[in-house]
Amino acid sequence: MRPPVIFLPEYRRRHGLGHFSRAASLAAEIGTRAFIYLPAHLDPDRRDALRAIAAARNVEDRLLERLPGEATGRRRFFVVDRRDVSGEELERLRRTGFALAIDAAGSGRQHCDYLVDVLPRRDDAPANVRDLRLLDLPAVGPSSTTGWAAPSTAGASGSAASAARRVLVTFGGDDPGGMTGQVVSAVLSTGRYAGEDIDVLLPQLSPQAAASVVDLGGDVRLISGPVDLRETIAGYELVVTSFGLTAFEAAWGGAEVLLVNASRYHAQLARRAGFRSVAVGRPPLRRLSRLLDRRMRTGGGADRVREKLTGADSISLSSLISSLDLPLVHDCPACAAHEGQVVARFEHRTYVRCADCGMIYLRSFEAPRDYPEGYFFEEYRRQYGRTYLEDAPQIRRTGHRRLEDVARAAGHSGTGRLIDIGCAYGPFLSAAAERGYTPVGVDVSGAAVSYVVSELGFPAFRMALEELAASEKRPRELERGGAAVVTMWYVIEHLPDLTDALSVVSDLLEPGGVFAFSTPNATGVSARRSRRDFLRRSPPDHFTVWSPRTARQVLARYGFEVTGVRVTGHHPERFPGASRLRDGGPGRRVLLAFSRVLGLGDTFEVYAVKRKGNNE
Repeated sequence: MRPPVIFLPEYRRRHGLGHFSRAASLAAEIGTRAFIYLPAHLDPDRRDALRAIAAARNVEDRLLERLPGEATGRRRFFVVDRRDVSGEELERLRRTGFALAIDAAGSGRQHCDYLVDVLPRRDDAPANVRDLRLLDLPAVGPSSTTGWAAPSTAGASGSAASAARRVLVTFGGDDPGGMTGQVVSAVLSTGRYAGEDIDVLLPQLSPQAAASVVDLGGDVRLISGPVDLRETIAGYELVVTSFGLTAFEAAWGGAEVLLVNASRYHAQLARRAGFRSVAVGRPPLRRLSRLLDRRMRTGGGADRVREKLTGADSISLSSLISSLDLPLVHDCPACAAHEGQVVARFEHRTYVRCADCGMIYLRSFEAPRDYPEGYFFEEYRRQYGRTYLEDAPQIRRTGHRRLEDVARAAGHSGTGRLIDIGCAYGPFLSAAAERGYTPVGVDVSGAAVSYVVSELGFPAFRMALEELAASEKRPRELERGGAAVVTMWYVIEHLPDLTDALSVVSDLLEPGGVFAFSTPNATGVSARRSRRDFLRRSPPDHFTVWSPRTARQVLARYGFEVTGVRVTGHHPERFPGASRLRDGGPGRRVLLAFSRVLGLGDTFEVYAVKRKGNNE
């Protein structure tokens, strides 16, 4: 059962109400299994204001005063909607669940399982999804009848003011720069607008800023309380605000947008998005008036922002959150360590390097891949140009070479039971039998297992790893400590839980037995050329990405000693500049030799011996 979604929006002072308002809207759209964290320790005014927003979205009954504790065997799904998130907070959340963050900055950004950037950033720090279309824009979009009116030549007279459309001034619930009163004065001083043309959304949590507007007197219309501007903002000619959701909503609605930012950080964000900013901090009123008048004549850049939004199909942020499958892998699947560094993000995948053992592993946010019975035929042909059975003779020949490496690791050859996990249609089992082993196959494909039993005559069992781990379900051929060799050829990367997998392998092997496997190489030429492209092309069911070094470190934890590594999959054509070299020519041959000497192949094989005395 999918866990509930718990929103952790911004609630701190001087951070506005926009993040909380967005979280409340998302919770309302997601439904009754979405909750919002609103801690009890907030000051009464702020808490009342946030509760009023929740009530306006009909989610007040889903506010949580404390986060739920850890539940055995269950994971929480947290959605963090704050600008600044600390690494310590994200790590605490990740100990009990998965953390998705929206528009996050701060040290916690790298700790998020999934990262969504809706608003532009100052940098190009990677996110899983970055798309302006995730903005919850007003239903009324730009039209030819909306936009910036031409400046009037009537001066400051009433005729000019009455001809203009309305202006909205809003700096959020906090107005941390205290600019509401200054901006209203500046707008009035231009003579373009009269007081009755100006609407001011009073900052609910800044009495001083609200008082500065009231003290101006006149006919300025004051708006208070939680207000959803999305559907009314298209009625304004000009919206004066700071960088944030309101700026984009206003641009989409056809208004001209003038940003007066309280910090250099927000001014940089505004420029990157395409807006023009007239000030940073608190400029003198006269200077602000001149800057405002200049932008009124030249425009504030909203047209450039509208171009980015016009014609784009909207994407629902709530639908995105609801559609994500929670990952099978949370902590490192090799050593169960919690700490890790994100090394790459894609729309449905996040890759993490374990801080303890160095393994790169996948947190996948899409449904696990299903292997139909026809996988070894139609899909295998699409990937390799022939079916698995057509490829079987070559796999069997490779198997003989691999068994020579097994014999070197074991110090003897062709004796004892060999268990091939992921045996498919059995070509490696055939090679093992030809070299004197007693082969046993294990696979999740019923058709493959039936073929091995009926056509090749070897014992084989349709079993998943979980069934192998349950020793009471094992047949006699898979009894504990009965195998001289256990192999996994391009199987181990598909296993989401290496702790169980490697424990099972150790349990199956006799002391001194050999564990051999093959897997893609995280330090091959493709990964070295571009790790991001290498991981992008990695199949979505490869939960771990190995290297020879991590193989030695991880296997040692389970009582294995790596005695041999063979780097395979050498592709000289993948080296930079190789496309200019003739196929089969001396340049390609030199690159091939270089790849083999330095171990730069894109796959590798590991041969490890179970230490005697381990698990005896």
